[in-house]
Amino acid sequence: MRKDVKWWDGTPVTAHDVKFTYDKMIDPDVGYPHRASLRYIESVEVIDDYTVKFTFKKVYADGLLDSGIMPIPKHILENEKDLRTSEFNTEPIGNGPFRLKKWVEGKYIELVANPDFYLGRPPLDRIVFWFAPNAEALIYEMKKNRLDLVPDFPHTYIKEVTGKVKDMKLIEFPGNSYTYIGWNLKNDKYKSKETRQALLYAVNREKIIKNILHGYGEVSNGPLTPSTWAFDSELKPLPYDPKKAEELLKQAGWKKKQGRWVKGKKIFSVELLVEKDDPVKMAVGKSVVKDLNAIGIKAKLVPVDVFTLLQKLLQRKFDAYILSWTMEDRIDPAGVWSSNGMYNFVSYKNPTVDSLIEHGTVVLDRREGKDIWKEFQRIIAEDAPYAFLFVPHKLTFVSIFLQGADEKDKRGNLIAALDRYWLPQTARK
Repeated sequence: MRKDVKWWDGTPVTAHDVKFTYDKMIDPDVGYPHRASLRYIESVEVIDDYTVKFTFKKVYADGLLDSGIMPIPKHILENEKDLRTSEFNTEPIGNGPFRLKKWVEGKYIELVANPDFYLGRPPLDRIVFWFAPNAEALIYEMKKNRLDLVPDFPHTYIKEVTGKVKDMKLIEFPGNSYTYIGWNLKNDKYKSKETRQALLYAVNREKIIKNILHGYGEVSNGPLTPSTWAFDSELKPLPYDPKKAEELLKQAGWKKKQGRWVKGKKIFSVELLVEKDDPVKMAVGKSVVKDLNAIGIKAKLVPVDVFTLLQKLLQRKFDAYILSWTMEDRIDPAGVWSSNGMYNFVSYKNPTVDSLIEHGTVVLDRREGKDIWKEFQRIIAEDAPYAFLFVPHKLTFVSIFLQGADEKDKRGNLIAALDRYWLPQTARK
């Protein structure tokens, strides 16, 4: 480890911090959500203050990524009883290029330059992350030229700012997330693969992309996005075909009576959970409900706050829901698609998929890996535990005066490079 890295309070960052952090990450009482990504690490050992040794259970391609742990300060947190309720969560001590000056929850976070940063003081003196209360407030501030960087601009409002915002340019990045409908596979009505495929045939995804995303997106074909190296471009998504949907419903044992699909005395109904404060997902949900009702499925949108949504997903107390997953550089879908995955909310179980994930995450040859992930994508697309909807493009507005933003960044994560940005004197606020 480098010997010139210090926490904001002046204490050196050492191997003891790395070991302490790893121990907390794997502690089930802490509840680190990505604990599964560390499953191939056998042990972490401090050799000296600036040397830490990782021992792995097997050789695999992402060993360096998994051992690249971002440490937390042991000297501050080692006596904390519960990291989840620690004051550190709102008053952190870090070692990065900017220090926390003020955090007003739900309103803004103010950072100031760290003069002791090991790579040198960043060019910007101050950064303020402002949390817009709504899209209207965001658009107003953009039109008043009070913002320099707006990542992940909501697609539903793009027409309200296109050509109407002075001194800002739109950068469109390939999407690295997909939006989907998850079906609760513990519910008997979703047990049949034909039923799940029918629901996907019934949804007009091209219409969603045109009317809601205003063309800034593409139809999703499965559990990986085009931004990943293992994406299967030959896997074609199912088309919009209401007649095919009805054929499959009949194959699955459903009968249409008085305009509604029934099985025995049960009417086929869908209650679709959606986060009420997400304008894109709300609009998508309304479109989906309209399409399902059009073929005779009794569909209803259920808007909830984000806390309620997550609670219902974790407890598996839902019928169906709309959510998005973001893909990282590393491909490890175990948390979502393994039979016992923490985020496998739909309760999908397929031993072949489990095996493919275990093999795919450790393979060293990308050619072999691509074959594994191709089969993984094709099986899940065929099983249809999700209705894969679309991959939205990332829309980012940047001030024409802000220098250092990499418009060719394939991930579109411009916030990660804030320590390299600068503004000419005349454009400073």
